[in-house]
Amino acid sequence: QILSTSTTALSATKLSNEFERAVLQLHQQILDMVEECLILAGARHGEMGECLTVKTSANAEFLDFLEAQAKTQVKVLEVEVRAGQELLRLHKTQHEKERVELEEEITALRVGRTETERLCAELRADLRKCRSELACHVANATDIQRYVCC
Repeated sequence: QILSTSTTALSATKLSNEFERAVLQLHQQILDMVEECLILAGARHGEMGECLTVKTSANAEFLDFLEAQAKTQVKVLEVEVRAGQELLRLHKTQHEKERVELEEEITALRVGRTETERLCAELRADLRKCRSELACHVANATDIQRYVCC
């Protein structure tokens, strides 16, 4: 306070020489440094308290904002996870349905193949029988032709 008063008194007087101006400048620099030290030390409760309150409330608001943003992101991620799980469930259901349909089609094709193989076997047997009968008829015809020709 004394330094502040003397600095104010020096600045009010007309400074004639360079030494007095240097002393005034030194007083002002020392006064500024002391004020900064007092602010940093927290000695100026009125101004510093308000400054701290403003900083604290700004920090609290910022932290509240960050917390709200984090909660929102968590909720969005939870919704995305649920949507992904539902999509996965739908894909599994669709895949299972397609698998059952393909198994039924494979079974039907196997039955068809078995039936086709059975029919082919019957046709081969009929073809052998026809060849045998044809060979008999050709032999009989040849025999009859020999009788008629002789």
